[in-house]
Amino acid sequence: MSLPPSSSNRSGYTIESVRTAMDLLFSVCGQPDLGVTELARKNGLGKARAYRLLRTLEECGLVKRTEEQRFRLGHAALLVGSAATAQINLANLAAAELARVGEAVQESTQLRIREGDESVCIGSWEPNRDLRVHIVLGRRRRLGLGSNKALLAFESADEIESTLDRLYAASDMPVPREVLRARLDEARRNGYCISRGEVSEHLVSMSVPVYAKGRKPVAALNISAPAIRMSEERIRYGIEQLLEASARLSAKLGCEQAA
Repeated sequence: MSLPPSSSNRSGYTIESVRTAMDLLFSVCGQPDLGVTELARKNGLGKARAYRLLRTLEECGLVKRTEEQRFRLGHAALLVGSAATAQINLANLAAAELARVGEAVQESTQLRIREGDESVCIGSWEPNRDLRVHIVLGRRRRLGLGSNKALLAFESADEIESTLDRLYAASDMPVPREVLRARLDEARRNGYCISRGEVSEHLVSMSVPVYAKGRKPVAALNISAPAIRMSEERIRYGIEQLLEASARLSAKLGCEQAA
């Protein structure tokens, strides 16, 4: 197993204690059943500091101690690994659909998932043209901004309201709550979301939900394009392409009646 870069390659923007704890976690991951003394030596740490960090990881459920006082991964590590596997698999499954839609409309496409009250891009495709929207993998946006409303509009009513409570309590949202609620209702009725200039006045984007088994919304497929190119006819065509791609991808995820 490849471990994180050594300290000589570390950025000045990292928190050293967190990074050291992660070094210990990766050591346990790559070589389970080592004791505190061995793990401390392996990572160039004093035994007392290694013990405190391992205890913190243990309290978080990321490692656990055996009766012999040796460390191995805990149940929380399994949850992290399972979530990562699911997200990576989803991105791999969506890659062909992102390319298919992108080639059809010759605009940038992306796959976004929800993490807390934000969306994050985990897949993208861009056309070979000078004027295009550049997609950044890993970029986050607050839910409710732009076409990522598709990640919220198709949740349960209770989940929508609790999310709006948090969004409006924690940040300065650019539109009143009742306006955003109306836009979410419209997206839910239509089965898709359109954003005209909500994130940037020069951009238009369209988004549709992707469902897993039980019609649980798990992601959103998105087209982002310069507004100057997006006539109403091209927007309708883009939405058609997205809905077809979503149906195919949702079927692969076990949703038998995707919209």
